[in-house]
Amino acid sequence: MPRFPVQLAIMLLLPLLLLYVLLQTSTVQKGILITDANNYFCHAERFDQGAVLYRDIHHANMPGVSYVAWLYRTLTFRDLHAFNATAAVEAAVVTCLIFLIALRLHKRPEVALLIAFVYLFSTVVLSTSRFQNAIFTALLATVSAYYLLLRGKPIFAGIAAGVAIAIKLYMAPVLGALLIACWLEDRKTALRFFGASVLTGFLILLPTLILAPNEFLRQILSSTLRDGPAESRWNVIWYFLSTDWLIALLIFAGCFLWSRNRFLVLANIFGIVFFVIFRDVYLLYFNLLVPAAVLGLGYLMQMGTTVIGRKTTLAGVVTVLIVAVTGAIRAYSANLQTGIIPDEDSVRRVMRQYRPDAVFGSSALMQGISSATGVPNFNNYCDLHPNLFASGQLDREKITEQVVSSRTMVVLTAAENLPRITTYGTDFTDVALVMRRCRRVHQEPMRWHDRNVAVFYMCGER
Repeated sequence: MPRFPVQLAIMLLLPLLLLYVLLQTSTVQKGILITDANNYFCHAERFDQGAVLYRDIHHANMPGVSYVAWLYRTLTFRDLHAFNATAAVEAAVVTCLIFLIALRLHKRPEVALLIAFVYLFSTVVLSTSRFQNAIFTALLATVSAYYLLLRGKPIFAGIAAGVAIAIKLYMAPVLGALLIACWLEDRKTALRFFGASVLTGFLILLPTLILAPNEFLRQILSSTLRDGPAESRWNVIWYFLSTDWLIALLIFAGCFLWSRNRFLVLANIFGIVFFVIFRDVYLLYFNLLVPAAVLGLGYLMQMGTTVIGRKTTLAGVVTVLIVAVTGAIRAYSANLQTGIIPDEDSVRRVMRQYRPDAVFGSSALMQGISSATGVPNFNNYCDLHPNLFASGQLDREKITEQVVSSRTMVVLTAAENLPRITTYGTDFTDVALVMRRCRRVHQEPMRWHDRNVAVFYMCGER
């Protein structure tokens, strides 16, 4: 069988990446997205106002997230839609790195191209690269660390690993696997890698440790150690298994490749342990498993070639891939219909009509409406994570009293199933007090989990 040229693989990959970025960019231009990206965008805005993270800005993530948000907000000229589009560009760059790593590991351009395709069109990557949540920034740093180690550059790899940890702490299982695999191969290289990663992470954290050390530890620990609902975790895990079944199979199979690549085995096992132990799980967390899972595909194809031949193996993989990607695109299309207020103009009209001084609601919804309408968040709040209230760092009753006593538009989400309507928001506000003291002025269709309306309450009217 003639050798597949590297140049042809690259010529096929680049248009695919461009198409992917254009597809994802087009989806973020419609409506008000309800995502954590809105919170991070708010953090970046507060930075411009001179606020100090954790001291002036309540935050439940590592500081690198907010630094990335500030950078992208600046580069996109403070436009939230363009800000969200940067995630698709990052996913494309990660795909390029995975292609290069696969080419280095397996020496076959067609296999590297298939691996890149499997990664890019997995349900997790498709669904979570629609908005800027810094996960792909952390993945870019993590995958770069592996690539640089393969190139024999442990210092630069350690710098990349330190950046990854300073952005997303849950990259630790993969980076820990990389450190152990490196230690088993060459202890001197492992020590250089570890030293550079610790020093880089410390330097990124240093401003926070100087300006707000107690607040940083309290907010990070309250977010990390408090359990999320177990039922929600298993729902997310089941969704992943049912929609990204090919990636799930590759994770399982990748646990048995010790003789071929110790890092991939450790990364898969540590990732599984993470999801078993950690209860507060979201779909985007599964991004940490996907690169190692897809890179193992090349070894599985080598084993298949030995048993049933190269042509049969390639044909079988392509067939399975077509079925898996079709399902992933179907799941992605369904996800496009969630987490959004479709009619952005309608929300603008409501805010112009009532002219509130501020808007208040769940973090992502509040900032999304603020960015779309220009009405500031109440009291400059960016993050109203339930853990901040549960740990006593924010006072729900006190904040609610301040809200209802001021000229503020409160936006609550609800599941309307006439004649009954269930209103959500009790984790960050006293919903009964809002309903009693404020006037219901508008109801806007939306799609977010089981909620289908956003209800607007005008407070502080005289």
